Amino acid sequence: MATRRAASIILYRHQQGRMEVFLTQRSQAVQSFPGFWVFPGGKQDPADELVAKTLPTRTFDAGFIEQEAFQAAMAPEFHQMMGKQPLLERHEPFSVEDWTALAVTAIRELWEETGMALTAPRLDGIDARRLQHRLLAQADQLPTLMEQEGFIPDISQLEVAGRITTPDLGPRTRRFDTAFFLVPWDIEVGPMALSQEVAVGEWFTPDEALTRYAPTQLAIPTQYILRMIHQRWKSSITGG
Repeated sequence: MATRRAASIILYRHQQGRMEVFLTQRSQAVQSFPGFWVFPGGKQDPADELVAKTLPTRTFDAGFIEQEAFQAAMAPEFHQMMGKQPLLERHEPFSVEDWTALAVTAIRELWEETGMALTAPRLDGIDARRLQHRLLAQADQLPTLMEQEGFIPDISQLEVAGRITTPDLGPRTRRFDTAFFLVPWDIEVGPMALSQEVAVGEWFTPDEALTRYAPTQLAIPTQYILRMIHQRWKSSITGG
């Protein structure tokens, strides 16, 4: 099965002395990973690449999530799942154009799934939810909405966390080459307009999410990313 490109967005915030990330729980009605907690995101749409070509050019750092380290760290989980360690695959690095298009994907998917819009200029909650319905009806409407409403996806705030490709776990595995982005979120969010794919969205410290939901409701890549974020934030606090 062909590997498709995808993107996820890791929102984080400081809340009462805690660092929290935003996770959504997938609906029980979806085909893959029903009931699992995930970072908002999804597969790339061809329109995302068209939008990316209209945005100001910027650079992206490499990030801290890397395929080889991911598969090595999560070897016990892979052994428990499939009785062996999947083969390590190496891919060509993403270009600036690739990262830009995937940043658009991440912003669009966040918007579709939750009604939270990361745009410049910033849309208010009412407009964000109004346009969310049009995106859900047809993802390739984003270029049209940009022209009609006078906004662009605000990729300036996104920091690359890294990239993970779904290992080859068998012929029926749906495989994605996924870019992960971090973005601070300091906006007060009212009632979220969740899509039918999403049951609920909540803020957790990484450690809370791992303690409550690993391993039965967190996919292996999500577990790894939460561990890495927890370690980085702990190190920044202790100076390690």
